[in-house]
Amino acid sequence: MNYILKTGGICCLFVTACNAYLDLKPDGSMAVPENMDDCRALLDDFNTMNMGYPNIGDAASDDYYLQFEDWNALPLEARDNYIWNPQTQHALNQWYSPYKIVYQSNQVLEVLAKNPRPADDGLYLELQGGAHFFRGYALYALASVFAPPYRNQTARTDLGIPLRLTATISEESKRAVVEDTYRQIVSDLKHAAHALPVSVAVRSRPSKGAAWAALARVYLEMGEYDHARAYADSCLDVNGPLLDFNVIDASAPFPFARFNGEVIFHALAIYAPSLTQQVAKIDSSLYAMYDARDLRKRLYFQGNSESDKATYAFKGSYDGSSSLFYGITTSEILLIRAECQARMGDSQAAISDLQTLYRHRFQQDAEPEIATVPEELLRQILTERRKELLFRGRRWSDLRRLNLIPGFETELFRKFDNITYQLLPNDPRYSMLIPNEVIQITHIQQNKR
Repeated sequence: MNYILKTGGICCLFVTACNAYLDLKPDGSMAVPENMDDCRALLDDFNTMNMGYPNIGDAASDDYYLQFEDWNALPLEARDNYIWNPQTQHALNQWYSPYKIVYQSNQVLEVLAKNPRPADDGLYLELQGGAHFFRGYALYALASVFAPPYRNQTARTDLGIPLRLTATISEESKRAVVEDTYRQIVSDLKHAAHALPVSVAVRSRPSKGAAWAALARVYLEMGEYDHARAYADSCLDVNGPLLDFNVIDASAPFPFARFNGEVIFHALAIYAPSLTQQVAKIDSSLYAMYDARDLRKRLYFQGNSESDKATYAFKGSYDGSSSLFYGITTSEILLIRAECQARMGDSQAAISDLQTLYRHRFQQDAEPEIATVPEELLRQILTERRKELLFRGRRWSDLRRLNLIPGFETELFRKFDNITYQLLPNDPRYSMLIPNEVIQITHIQQNKR
């Protein structure tokens, strides 16, 4: 095989020309991929394709808090991000890691384009669909933190992210508008849904259901609830049932196994020093939302040491480790469908989906009350999204999109040493600053402050 994946990942070098491939290029020891074996190796490069997703949104969210001494020991960019400093300089890997996914996806697509196969060639289609999926999934992850939230009124003028659709190093970087950014994301995911198989050997590889799930997620963020519901339906038709939390051992340090039956697609966040179990304390008002009969209260959280009495750490990652799971699960798609049904006036269907969730999350003898008034039902579903999808990269996206809807806005506050920090709804800081090194190299426009 001509393409060599070295242990520890491929080294990336900064380039100094303004037309560089964003901020990185492969080193000279990396041979050019030429065939389908090389393409499979690229897409199966777990450390790149499944572990490079930005977490600075979760790190800025209201699901946790830091004590002053823990905050003060963090790197500068993590401290600034936590208090929403408008000039926060984010670590470069929050940008280049997802763009490295885009780059390798583009390499695969170019190799496949040079080696066409019959339309019914299953491996060829799977590789093609996988490359489109990874590119769309990475572009969406970037847009969710570095571009403004999708607004119909301004999507044609708001700046999105650079859309790198070739592996050409010398191509100039330009920011597309938000509408074109999301159009490309949707296009990639639709190509993936067409080409990918229903089942895959491992859940780190995308499937047809994963593409449908990602489309449901993106359309929800765009406010296109009919499309989001339709893709959620398609996904739930081909994916297995929810995990029954009644049979999971709550005493385990990490109760959920990697690649468990609820995982549709497996991905992980970049390491975040502010989100580790040692320092991140679960927000007390969030912890109080969990009913005593709600099994998530014991499966998601563990009490901290005597010195931090009455505080809790998160242990509920679907990676079976302290790494934060940023993939897609059946429960997320069920909640997307429930929200869309509530917004579209189908309360009974939304209630049915909530009942399904509760049967798998509460003690067997529990019968949680479900609101019947439409707005109360919608708010209950949104509360369940927050409780279910903790530290999966969803809270920041939800804050961004819900802040656009009157009556659903959230003001965020932090307090240290009698200083109160505030993040108001629709503040420009909901679009993170692009790392300074990228601006210097590419000369693309920085986000407004």
